[in-house]
Amino acid sequence: MNQQQFQSISIDTDQGIKLCEHLMQICIKAGDAISRHYQQHLSEVSYKNGDLESPLTQADLDSNQMIEEELAIYGIPILSEENHQRNVYPSQDDYFWLIDPLDGTRDFIKRNPEFTISIALIYRFRPVIGVVYAPELKDGCVGNLLAKQAFSFYVDDKYQISTQVNQTQTYQEHQKAKILMSRIEYQKGLKPVFFSYAQQFPEYEVIPCGSAYKFCKIARGEAHFYPRFENIMLWDIAGGEAVVEAAGGCMRTIDQEVILYNRFDTFEAPLIRVKA
Repeated sequence: MNQQQFQSISIDTDQGIKLCEHLMQICIKAGDAISRHYQQHLSEVSYKNGDLESPLTQADLDSNQMIEEELAIYGIPILSEENHQRNVYPSQDDYFWLIDPLDGTRDFIKRNPEFTISIALIYRFRPVIGVVYAPELKDGCVGNLLAKQAFSFYVDDKYQISTQVNQTQTYQEHQKAKILMSRIEYQKGLKPVFFSYAQQFPEYEVIPCGSAYKFCKIARGEAHFYPRFENIMLWDIAGGEAVVEAAGGCMRTIDQEVILYNRFDTFEAPLIRVKA
């Protein structure tokens, strides 16, 4: 593993707000490229290392290139699902970007519009700013932990952005618990480990949802919980964690520990539990 010295940046609250605005614009631009593939059925599918669970399309690559070009102005490392093979990783004191240029490629292929773009700024191996955007839904959330604010944004037909602050809704015992599950995993059928988890709630509703869009639903108070029972990668969750935490929610491992974004040997995250 190579260690290099990278240009350092310092971000205060005002700069963080401007950065959030820029990240939203980047996501919209990259999202337009993805949408062209989606609407015109342009992307042929290949598989990383022959793994049928890891599809790759030209939409993934186009989005990744566009995002990297936009983020390059900041002069800090960019790690993504599509470039992590470069084997150059930051140290604890470095800022770096962690991105998934198209989270939910399987949803994209299956024509489910809940695929997303996820971008996070990491410092000391923890997210400080993050954005999740669903291009086909023209809908997303941004979280700024420097200002402790989360915003929901929607792109209208005139290519304008409307934003408003949203907060999580903490689960109360008298409520029906709204539990998010991966749409693809839900379609395969709920497993015993899920029912073991859900038995803590007197009443619950399972809501299938694709990709990192689940984090937006938690941040907006549209769901209470998102338990993950299968492996997931760091770039899948970094932007979403920033959004949820900035909105007042919480994401932890199943052992109730914070997640450190420093697993550069595998990029595999621990099993997670997200709650409002």
